[in-house]
Amino acid sequence: MAVAAGWIAHTDSWVDFQADWDKAGDLDGDKFDSMHMAKFVFGRKGTEFERWSLEKKQRISARLRGIIKNKVAKGFALGIVKKDFDELVPKPPLVHFLPRSKRPKKTPLVVGARGFEPRTSCAQGRRATRLRYAPT
Repeated sequence: MAVAAGWIAHTDSWVDFQADWDKAGDLDGDKFDSMHMAKFVFGRKGTEFERWSLEKKQRISARLRGIIKNKVAKGFALGIVKKDFDELVPKPPLVHFLPRSKRPKKTPLVVGARGFEPRTSCAQGRRATRLRYAPT
């Protein structure tokens, strides 16, 4: 089973969300560049989460859950049989969050009416996601 989860919120909430998330990932002793839940939970070898203690994971997880709870409107999840997912989705997927170190500083891309576009070109008040385009 392949599972994807996400959240929706108004654009203004995403700006606050991103700022809080970035601060949470830049605290001394708890720094991380890009949150990937499976790598985080299992501490996969070769990832930035390798050899993290359970206490550290619980502390960071609680902090991130608080940000999600306070900034997003609704959550959603989708499950699909892994075999079907692998047949349909290119490797690697084209859309995902970029690590903080690789994000554009001034004009993050959002999904708008014309596809991926700089946040500055989005109409005021239009809802947009925080998905990032990652060229392969």
